[in-house]
Amino acid sequence: ARLAFAIERVEMKGKKIIVHEKDGTKVSGTHLLVATGRIPNSDILDVSKSAIKTNVKGYIEANEFMETSVPGIWALGDIAGKYLFKHSANLEAGYVIHNVLGSDEHQRAAVDYTAMPHAIFSNPQVAGVGMTEGELKEKNIDYLVGRYKYDGTGMGMAMLEKDGFVKFLADFDGKILGCHILGPEAAILLHEVLVPIKAGKSHVSDIANTIHIHP
Repeated sequence: ARLAFAIERVEMKGKKIIVHEKDGTKVSGTHLLVATGRIPNSDILDVSKSAIKTNVKGYIEANEFMETSVPGIWALGDIAGKYLFKHSANLEAGYVIHNVLGSDEHQRAAVDYTAMPHAIFSNPQVAGVGMTEGELKEKNIDYLVGRYKYDGTGMGMAMLEKDGFVKFLADFDGKILGCHILGPEAAILLHEVLVPIKAGKSHVSDIANTIHIHP
């Protein structure tokens, strides 16, 4: 993997695609995927004609209840710019319904984003939750790292999976700080970590001491 790859040009040689970096290095392959990302459509919505505030990137600003700067107008999902996931939008929608239909402002509930996961449904799959090592180092948080490869398990060996792995990040008391998985069914396997984090204890023993089906 090459991060921050500054592309100078892309050329096609036969059936091979060659991507040239500005420093002279190059990467070749058979396919090229261009992911342009997402941008908010607040300009099309003409929110500038109202008192609805947007941030510098154009996302609509919403408070912890998902209400915008205009009372009675709510924003959720991608346009709110908090998490650009379908599952986060589903979560926010439930809170918005509760907060809109509630008769008393004091009964409003702030969105709880605890254990917000992400996944890339590529081959192999990539999934994760919590902080990365880079984020922990940036915040000067002490942590332990646990790594385990798929082929060190019965199922992994049966699948002939040589590249998959799980990476755990925890503090010295065993509290889960992050988990990152690369390999088959990573998005499903991650749920085993999401439940103890969401439940509140968030301890590695909740997973390690669970009896797992073998293989």
